[in-house]
Amino acid sequence: MKRRDVFALGQDREWLRALDSVQDDDLRVQAVFCLDNYLICLDRLPPAGSGALLLMDSYGQPDLIDAVRKARKLGWPYVIVVTAAANWREAYRAMHDGGASDCWIKNYASTSLRREIENALTFMASESQ
Repeated sequence: MKRRDVFALGQDREWLRALDSVQDDDLRVQAVFCLDNYLICLDRLPPAGSGALLLMDSYGQPDLIDAVRKARKLGWPYVIVVTAAANWREAYRAMHDGGASDCWIKNYASTSLRREIENALTFMASESQ
């Protein structure tokens, strides 16, 4: 089976650690701690592969919509905005106005994160067929 790649940008170290815990032989999660604006951090990521998934934590990102737009321009086929419940309006705007593929409520449970990632990767695979 081909290794699947998930990249995650965020400032929440606990969430990034939780994401690190879901990887295995066929799922590689690269959690990127980004103190800068995502517009800067996106330039530091490797080029997006056709099956790559990008998760963007909405916390502390004043230019989230622009960051989602930039990720899409850089070729990320599937961008998911992850938000705490208090930030859902901004995340919705990132989906609607910025072109994000989906929006998730942030959680830290590795089993839930793994399920959400697997569901997104399955959906991505079905869309590309």
